[in-house]
Amino acid sequence: MKNIFAKPHSCIEPLPPLFVADSNRKRQLKIIGLLALLLQLFIAGCQSTGIGTSSPHPLQRIEVDSTAGSDTGGRISLFLNLKRPDNNGVRMDVSKIEILNDTIWLPITSHPLEIDAAEIGSGQIFLGRGVLPAGRYQRLRFTLQHASIGKEDGTRVFLALDSLSLELPIAQTIDLKQGDSQSLFISWDEEASLRTPPLLKPDLTIIPNLKQMATDLAYATCPEINTVYVMRTDKNWVCDSFGVTGNPTYLTTTSLLSEKRLYILTPAEAAIKVVELPENIVIDSFHIPMTIKPSFMTLSSDGQWAYILDSQDDYLLRINLSSGNMSNRVHLGYQPEYAAYIESHNLLAVGATISQSISLLDANTLAEVGEIPTTGSPKGLLAWNDMLYISEGDANTITIYDLNSRTIDSRLNVGFYPHRLLQNNNRIYVSNRDSRSISIIQPGQLGIAREIYLNGRPQEMTVEENSKWLYVGNRDIGGLSVIDATINRVSGEILFGAAPAGLAVLQ
Repeated sequence: MKNIFAKPHSCIEPLPPLFVADSNRKRQLKIIGLLALLLQLFIAGCQSTGIGTSSPHPLQRIEVDSTAGSDTGGRISLFLNLKRPDNNGVRMDVSKIEILNDTIWLPITSHPLEIDAAEIGSGQIFLGRGVLPAGRYQRLRFTLQHASIGKEDGTRVFLALDSLSLELPIAQTIDLKQGDSQSLFISWDEEASLRTPPLLKPDLTIIPNLKQMATDLAYATCPEINTVYVMRTDKNWVCDSFGVTGNPTYLTTTSLLSEKRLYILTPAEAAIKVVELPENIVIDSFHIPMTIKPSFMTLSSDGQWAYILDSQDDYLLRINLSSGNMSNRVHLGYQPEYAAYIESHNLLAVGATISQSISLLDANTLAEVGEIPTTGSPKGLLAWNDMLYISEGDANTITIYDLNSRTIDSRLNVGFYPHRLLQNNNRIYVSNRDSRSISIIQPGQLGIAREIYLNGRPQEMTVEENSKWLYVGNRDIGGLSVIDATINRVSGEILFGAAPAGLAVLQ
């Protein structure tokens, strides 16, 4: 069948005779099709469908809570992709998705979904997420409203449904425990779902969740749902998830000998969680002493030391990650918000929002060795080639400070409210929160080399060096914006229906 992409339309047409293969049965099949059409029109009326027009934004998909007030539950997220990216433009309207807990069906989604093969293509879509009681889960159930297929002229044709309900067995039964955050991945064989006469029998399969190799993976924390999502950087798909209590925010990957780990800051528990990769299991937790709610974490380049900011009480702490013990604690300027470890100069640069200054500290003793005044609130720091780049949110500028001469070299104007900074190859990327863009600057140039506009406000950034992807946290879309760093254009999005905080990549 042709690869037909849906276009805007005003009404769904009656079934054409092109689907009838046998002329001797033509009249009989036309009657069957007409009856199916009348039934679907009665249910849905003459209306347009499409993810891009009537579906809520992924971030607006309300998390379904089926725990009835219990605090002993976990989360299950659902994702779907096509078995083959080439598609026929079929669209399924699903009224609800449920999951079976022993003998009780519990909801995963809270609103109807429109699943459009043309919209999915070679990507992946987020279907929904439920907060569920601890227990064993064996099956998924889709309840369908109607289905249609796009034509070359932009109109759509209703398809009769083989059944309004479809149950999918979960081969690896889910044993959901308190604090878990697991994901299920569904493959849709759109071609195999189409039958003659114009009939849809959805061919959906739950893919076994195989653990990935601990390489070429990206991680995103979602503090509001106590979840870390894992993404394959070759496909830019979510491939796993796991729960981390304490509202996880900033995280860093480390590779020590044969060990690969994540260190995750959990402010609500004032702790650093250590996650073993690729098993995604929390193997240790270090309590951060003398701190009620830590706000930021960065690590030394050798992974031995964690530097923790407490913006509420204006303190900086240095934690030994081998023992979990605190070695130093110093009081800083008002509201320290961001820090960067500068290995080449054995310094730690700390930006204070209210003080509007950068403190330069000895990375071992935390003794102050210098201070840089800023013209706006410092929001991001990046050290590269003996220069310290400082994003000043209120001033819409980047200050460039010479670490050797200890003087300000220059200032550049960028987008509105520059936030974070990231270096990749010979470029520096600046996430501009209020102008919803990424500015690219190059050393030696007096202005912006290029501006990349996003569908939402950018936050944290990280880069995958092998595939040349730049991942940008985007709260407005409930996921990540993906930029192809070879051509500096938006390539797509990775959606998981929650606001991301910290990002990291394991090469």
